[in-house]
Amino acid sequence: MPSARKFKEDCYFYATTDFTGQAAGRHEVDEELFYFINEYETKDAEDCFWEAHRKNLNLHYILEAKRKSVTQRLNVLK
Repeated sequence: MPSARKFKEDCYFYATTDFTGQAAGRHEVDEELFYFINEYETKDAEDCFWEAHRKNLNLHYILEAKRKSVTQRLNVLK
């Protein structure tokens, strides 16, 4: 787990980086931090699947479009 200082630095990176115009794909920042630029058409809710993380933090930053995100406690999901 990253230190509070590292987490703060990573948040600062995301808050101050202009992601527009970057190529789709995985981008490495350092040995512990990376991000993906994804381009896709949104799906209807019934065509989606749940995504869960026990160890890592997954942030979704929408540059353009409309998206609805739903959260649920992991122990409730089947």
